[in-house]
Amino acid sequence: MIRLMLILLLVTFSTMSLAVEPRNVVFGLLLVSDNAADNKLAAKDLYHLPPESPELLDLAAWVLINSELENNGEQEDTLAWLAKALGASKQVRYRELLLELQSKTSSKKLKRYIKDALKEIGDGQGEAVDLTDFDADKVKKELTELAANAQVSKKEFLQLSVGASLEDVLKELGQPNSVGQYVRTSFRPFLGNVRLQNLRISYLNAGSMEFSLDKNVWVLKNAYTQSEIDTTDVDPAELALVSQLLSSDYNLVRKSAREAIASNLSNTAALDQVAQRIWELKDIEDKGMGDAMAWLCKVLASSGNGRYHDVLNKIYEQAGNKKIAKYAKSSKRKLSRSEPSFQVQ
Repeated sequence: MIRLMLILLLVTFSTMSLAVEPRNVVFGLLLVSDNAADNKLAAKDLYHLPPESPELLDLAAWVLINSELENNGEQEDTLAWLAKALGASKQVRYRELLLELQSKTSSKKLKRYIKDALKEIGDGQGEAVDLTDFDADKVKKELTELAANAQVSKKEFLQLSVGASLEDVLKELGQPNSVGQYVRTSFRPFLGNVRLQNLRISYLNAGSMEFSLDKNVWVLKNAYTQSEIDTTDVDPAELALVSQLLSSDYNLVRKSAREAIASNLSNTAALDQVAQRIWELKDIEDKGMGDAMAWLCKVLASSGNGRYHDVLNKIYEQAGNKKIAKYAKSSKRKLSRSEPSFQVQ
């Protein structure tokens, strides 16, 4: 069924054939994300590892010409990377598109990178890409559906080891349920603290993986298994959100917690996963992840479900992280105890 859905996706990329590869799903999801940082991560991948087929590049081109340049350094940097990715492809089909954008943009930085991209492409002859009928909303919907339908067991997940390439992981497990970028700060001599943007993929009911780009190869650096609670009953529309709430990227957890609160997440199977996650990390020393767990306490409180009163009280009494304990206490006060109460695994 999943393979059939992948084949159906072939017709969506502006009538072009899409290679049936989980990698296209991973970086396609990053490109259609509303987060400019996700777009930039995909652009960096396309720049360092130019694909042989044009589908992802055409999607990158669509994002480039349809993104409004805000007074925002992150957004400007993202568009510059998208232009670099098209240039690195050396495909003549993108020259007219880049020339048009170069004439319209007021960004000096973007103009400079477009100029460099045009040099990479050169003066060869060829048909220009036509994105007039490109249906990005349809592409995003189908990519999201593909990700939501991915299924991997924890046993399969545990067969992959740190050091494996992204290519090997996707070959064994297929496309993940959700993708995103995570940022780590690393000290570099003469440069100080440098923010490094890397790739995170998550398999619901199995775990999440973090990759960094090493000599143009995405290498698995960390793998985190998920709790044993089954999420079979989670609404398919909430699968991606649940996976993000259980991510090892604390920035993503905080962002997703706000979304869960705003959308009134109330599915018990999903909230059970959240409660288990807080319990497992109640003693964590990392400040960022401790703050993320505090946000997850607020997610449980916002559900209004008294099923989580007792576990929040237990976390308050036993948590080694003071911030988690503080928010567990304030969150449990917003709930009236009810049976059956959630039991930690």
